[in-house]
Amino acid sequence: MKNLTFEKTNEVLTKHGWVEFYDSVGDGWAGILDSAISQMEAFTQSHNLGYKITCIKEKWAGLRIYADVFGDATDEMREEFYQILLEAECLSLETCEYTGEPGEEFIHGFWRKTISPAHAEELGFRKPKRAEVFTFKGNFN
Repeated sequence: MKNLTFEKTNEVLTKHGWVEFYDSVGDGWAGILDSAISQMEAFTQSHNLGYKITCIKEKWAGLRIYADVFGDATDEMREEFYQILLEAECLSLETCEYTGEPGEEFIHGFWRKTISPAHAEELGFRKPKRAEVFTFKGNFN
């Protein structure tokens, strides 16, 4: 069984100017995180705005990026910026946090993880029953 690792995640964060070691988001989501930060950087630069990420973590089996945009942002600009965060979250709910391969939500006790079926079996996770399902699949249209 492969343990959750953070090397790729920390390479992404270093690339984007973070200097501290981060151990809350597994390497399987590093590509999603890199894409989201790159999109935030491009968006804010193209609109002469700034942004600040205050927290990156796994919560309820998904990637959470807490960030804010600042400057003379209109409501429409803010909505477009936050859409980047929502898209990353939704992608993480379909991606194994360990490997980056397709994943789905599994539970073990009170813990929820988006992982591949192989990892779920090895870690003792199971598919949630209908009443236990708690995932958001947004519509980006």
